Amino acid sequence: MTGNFIPVYFSLTCFCLYFGEAFRTWFDLLLFCVMGQCLMGAFAAFWKEGEEKEKAIESALESFTFLEKQIQGKKFFSGDDNIGYLDLVMGWIPLWLNVMEEAGGMKLMDAQKFPFLHEWTQNFIEIPLIKECLPPRDALVNYFILGMSYIRSMAAAKQ
Repeated sequence: MTGNFIPVYFSLTCFCLYFGEAFRTWFDLLLFCVMGQCLMGAFAAFWKEGEEKEKAIESALESFTFLEKQIQGKKFFSGDDNIGYLDLVMGWIPLWLNVMEEAGGMKLMDAQKFPFLHEWTQNFIEIPLIKECLPPRDALVNYFILGMSYIRSMAAAKQ
């Protein structure tokens, strides 16, 4: 873990302490933290290049492997036929991850490698309220491509 992620984990810890009642168990809290690692790993893999990108992809895949084991045999992370808090927290995966993969030229969540997570994403985006709130995919792809260009240009300017 690098020094850049320390503020992120501190923020997650503060969030979890403040909203701790929303988590039914410590295991839910652990899943929430793993989701944070998935998000940070996916975002790092999205904008980095070369060896750093490969390390970020590897880190994100480890987190997705953990999530795959947790969702196995369940329709939603709540364990019910209804979405729960953790499903909403993980809700960025079905659309945003796919957009990051396309814009970043990578593949993190393969349906063959993560069949249960893939099934969860399909179940999640088929919920009518979720489906109607999703932004247009093409607009997100353009947004991420522009964002990646900006981040890379800022990183190049620092060197």
